Amino acid sequence: VNYYLEDSVEEIGSQAFSCSGNLETVTFASSLKCIGNKAFEYCARIENLMLPGSVQRIGDRAFQYCINMKSIMLSRSILEIGDCAFYGCESLETVSIPRYVEKIGNLAFAHCTRLKNIVIQENLKFVGDGAFVGCKDIEISVKNNSYIETYCHSHNIAYKKI
Repeated sequence: VNYYLEDSVEEIGSQAFSCSGNLETVTFASSLKCIGNKAFEYCARIENLMLPGSVQRIGDRAFQYCINMKSIMLSRSILEIGDCAFYGCESLETVSIPRYVEKIGNLAFAHCTRLKNIVIQENLKFVGDGAFVGCKDIEISVKNNSYIETYCHSHNIAYKKI
């Protein structure tokens, strides 16, 4: 099943597509600002997502257990990634966190077992507890003397400076 969101849609509500087992692709409206809590949780057939530049917030558990999601292109306008937003997305391999993201919630990328590389820009101010727990071989690319560099060092997470 493919779904197209009309241009007038600014928010996807909580649990809007939760457990939609046949949903494979979503084309997001260019006006979309917020993806609600649990909006796409357990949508196991989604493999790739590209969020429009207008999205500012990804809600708690928004994509939790989208087990076949391999990639997601995050909006350059995102400010916040909610708690457990990508929890258990075990096929997710690479993520680039846009420049303006200030907060990554608790367990946001926990148990993304194939997540190997994540690039995080310098504006990040908060990373929640266990944000990367269960990401076995992760390496985070960080800016020198940034908050995320300190976070990685104190949580024994491999990182490299960019």
